[in-house]
Amino acid sequence: MRIGVVGCGKMASALLGRWLAAGLVQPDAVRACTSRPDSAGQVRARFGIDCGLDAASTVDGVDLVVLGIKPQQLDALPTLPLAPGTVVVSLLAGVTTGRLESLLPMARIVRAMPNTPVRVGLGLTGLVCGRSADDAAIAQVRPLLAATGQVVELAEAQ
Repeated sequence: MRIGVVGCGKMASALLGRWLAAGLVQPDAVRACTSRPDSAGQVRARFGIDCGLDAASTVDGVDLVVLGIKPQQLDALPTLPLAPGTVVVSLLAGVTTGRLESLLPMARIVRAMPNTPVRVGLGLTGLVCGRSADDAAIAQVRPLLAATGQVVELAEAQ
């Protein structure tokens, strides 16, 4: 599975670190981007992955996208060249699956709300499926999130 991480801050890095440690993904199958060159360098050094500043090239040709930007950065996000059916896992607090589906109509949207213990594999992640997310999308996301701790599927209102 090829993964693109748009916004590789604390939470996205915590998830990515667990996935790499568990062998669920390989460093050469992950690309990331950040908003600053210094943080991109830190991500490259920490994980041994390709990390730059361009979101479009980060997600080009990947199977799964992790949106780890801050919610207030969503409006400034450039158009992402997603293949139809690409799974997008949103870590954006307060941004509904409906809003993401309107911004990324070709994607299958899943919203994940992890807590900080995911860093050590003892986390709890609330998982919300958008209308576009099918069983195959959940089957792709669930093992990744399970490597970080417990996963609880919830209704979005919860």
